[in-house]
Amino acid sequence: MAGPAARLAFRTACLLWYNLRIFMSPLDPRIALLWPGVVVACVALYLCWRRLRGHAPSRVAVLLVLRALLLGLLILAIANPALHDDRPVSRPPTLLIALDSSASMTRLPLGGPSRYATALEALRAGPIADAITSCRPLRYAVSASAQPVREFADDPVGAMRTDLQSTLSEILRQPRSPRPAACLLVSDGADDTNRPPARVAAALEGYGVPVFCLGVGDPGPVPDARVLGLIAPEIVSEGDRFEVRVLVGAAGLEDAPVDLTLSTGGEIIQRRSLADGPAERPATFEVTAGAPGYHRYTVEVVPGAEEVTGANNRRSFVVRVEPRGTRLLLIEGRPRREYAFLRRFLLRIEDLETVILLRKRRPAEFWFDAGNPRRAEGLSAAGELRRFRAIIISNIEASALSAGFVRQLARYVTEGGALAMLGGEDAFAAGGWEDTALADVLSVRMGEGMLGDPLSVRVMGGSDLAARLRSVEGWQRLPLLDGMNAVMGVPPGAEVAMEAISAGSPVGPVIATGRHGAGRTLAVTVSDTWRWQQSPGADEHSRAAWETFWTSIAGWLIAPRAERQVVIDVGRDSVEAGVPVPVEVLVRDADYEPVDDATVTVSASGAGVSEEIAAARIEAPGVYRAIVRPREPGSMALTATAVVAGDSIGSDSRELEVVEPVGELTHAARPDVLRAIAERTGGAYRSVEEAEELAALLPLEPTTERRVVTHRPARSPWFFAIVLLVAGTDWLLRRRWGVG
Repeated sequence: MAGPAARLAFRTACLLWYNLRIFMSPLDPRIALLWPGVVVACVALYLCWRRLRGHAPSRVAVLLVLRALLLGLLILAIANPALHDDRPVSRPPTLLIALDSSASMTRLPLGGPSRYATALEALRAGPIADAITSCRPLRYAVSASAQPVREFADDPVGAMRTDLQSTLSEILRQPRSPRPAACLLVSDGADDTNRPPARVAAALEGYGVPVFCLGVGDPGPVPDARVLGLIAPEIVSEGDRFEVRVLVGAAGLEDAPVDLTLSTGGEIIQRRSLADGPAERPATFEVTAGAPGYHRYTVEVVPGAEEVTGANNRRSFVVRVEPRGTRLLLIEGRPRREYAFLRRFLLRIEDLETVILLRKRRPAEFWFDAGNPRRAEGLSAAGELRRFRAIIISNIEASALSAGFVRQLARYVTEGGALAMLGGEDAFAAGGWEDTALADVLSVRMGEGMLGDPLSVRVMGGSDLAARLRSVEGWQRLPLLDGMNAVMGVPPGAEVAMEAISAGSPVGPVIATGRHGAGRTLAVTVSDTWRWQQSPGADEHSRAAWETFWTSIAGWLIAPRAERQVVIDVGRDSVEAGVPVPVEVLVRDADYEPVDDATVTVSASGAGVSEEIAAARIEAPGVYRAIVRPREPGSMALTATAVVAGDSIGSDSRELEVVEPVGELTHAARPDVLRAIAERTGGAYRSVEEAEELAALLPLEPTTERRVVTHRPARSPWFFAIVLLVAGTDWLLRRRWGVG
């Protein structure tokens, strides 16, 4: 039996060696372990033969073969040889699918299914959808950036901006193996970067991937009315008529009229209706310049139900009104000696146009009394009150002017005018003014009746007017006055520049000044200063004092003053969220001179912003600038404050409407962009109605390549099944035959 056992061991070793050489490389380091394994296997077989040699030869042979198989399988498991199989493999092509999910796709058109819904339907059903089933699609939602998605959303939140060049570059430049067969772009082509189509296409050509474009959307204009252009003078003279020219765009609304308004201070001052016609329609407004200072106007296209957005319907502009030849209005209650002297004085002031309305018959028959006297057809004959630098109401009862005209006077002061009331028997409370709209405007508190005691006067206080009056000394030595309206002091904030003295005691203000709104008021409570000109006690000194008295008052009234010293200028009333807004602050002092040494702060609140910004001075005199960035739609309040040497010289506030970025909401579809991309990259362009043609052009044939497949038989399930089968058979036969 030794011979057959040795031969079996030798044959087993040779078989193992031969098979392992087939599956293993000669350079495999595991080859060095095979010989010791084969030797160990032969020794094990020999020992098994020695233990079994007392049994029947046939049984011994069977058991030795089973043991040899087990040892061979064990050596195979340890060596773990590899089997290499070279076979052809068919691979589906990779198709990049980029679906535009920007606002122009998701929100347009206003009626019917959106462009995005149309595009999504083409990708989910029809020839394009059928073609996609034969490839490996990689999906991207594109707008301002490219986002990989597993499936396209039914209702995405469309971004307001699209950059086709940037987003497609982001997709195409990613390294992939194998290279994608093509890129399918489904878009309306609306790209708000305004790059030329040829430039976008040239930038995508270098990636070597053909881009096939499926276009959606109407290339016709999107319905939208807007202010395209506005021309208005930056500087005008006070009281001038100036022209505001506006160019209104009405794209997609050629068959509809467009209404236009001009407003200032929140009040509409003019309207225009532009008949249906071309997409660009001009309009003109004629405006009368108000008091010196900055005036902000707003032109607005009244939003229509058919237009896509009203965020671009308004434009604001600021006009600076410079002082010009000054106009003054004097309304006198009756001819009297005080009026005669005052009239002559006013008419001889150079560069002052004085309009005089003299009542010659009660209750309200007025005549022009400067130049050629003529009857005036009511108080309105003097013209718009805002064209006068100052108005003097002299000794006339309130009822003679009508309640409506008195309210106009109050509004005139509030909006920046200068108003003076002169004393007399029909002035102040004696003329019924205490219950009118001017009662809270005047710079004195009215008492009852007239004072009859002789009066002297003296200058007091530190106001500019008092300083002018102090150029004359000896006011208390002037001829005494005996016509003064009773007053009960001055309201808070008013200043007394001269007061009356009777029997050594003060009896009330003779001249008092104050502010109301943007304007100024002055009260002269005496009615007979003519005594300093023409009375037994008048002399050169008293006449000089009279001249100084009225020169100072007239100079104070007609001095050019800024209606508003601090003005915010943004240039529009609505801004887009996320877009930086330059806020300019125009600063002038009370004498209408630009201020370059102010500390200007701009406070912004609302629309996701709550901050205070220091405005920096720019090159233009008296102009400061700050940048505000609203973060979300809503209302944003701006307040600008100017401080000089620790004192506030004024502030201005305005409110801006912050809207979602208009972005692409006004963009028509642009097939020219898609066509240029397709042609330059080697793809093709078709509209969504021609989707079947584009599906046939997509290069979606599967690619065949040879692949080497490596098998490890010693790690397969069937290998372990054979091991169990051989071991089980050996165990069963040994039990049955009684072999130990």
